[in-house]
Amino acid sequence: MIYVEHDWKTVLTAFPSSRYDVEQGVDCHACDHNSAAIFHMMRVAEIGLTRLASERKVKLKKDRPLSHAQWGEIIGAVEKSAAEILRTARAGHEKDLALAFYNSANSHARALKDRYRNAVMHSRREFSTHEAADAISHTKSFMTGLAERLNEKSNRQIRWRF
Repeated sequence: MIYVEHDWKTVLTAFPSSRYDVEQGVDCHACDHNSAAIFHMMRVAEIGLTRLASERKVKLKKDRPLSHAQWGEIIGAVEKSAAEILRTARAGHEKDLALAFYNSANSHARALKDRYRNAVMHSRREFSTHEAADAISHTKSFMTGLAERLNEKSNRQIRWRF
């Protein structure tokens, strides 16, 4: 899996549990199993989204674990967290970095949810080769962005200096 080792190295280093689904997604795409490729990429993205929510200390109703949350619920909670940073942190470079990080992650997650996740998980339609390639690329971009500051080995919050 030379392609995966090279092109997904940053993601696999930060999120080693994503390896199976990254490999399966890439393989499914190569075999023109487009819905399956997207399915696996949504599992990869969920690993990152869950870690992002954990980093933001997202709490769910009735103390459900993050692994049982709806994507929209998690995305909404992370958006609230970013809005709190916008409202309370003093202006400066670190605030700009924090907002860029969280807002970019949320934009990716919401786009993946609305464009692919809901449709593939609820068997609403089939996908083309182009759409599968886009889902792979978008998922890789989302996860690479998260990997700049997060990984699954640490439960620490990012230490922004504002």
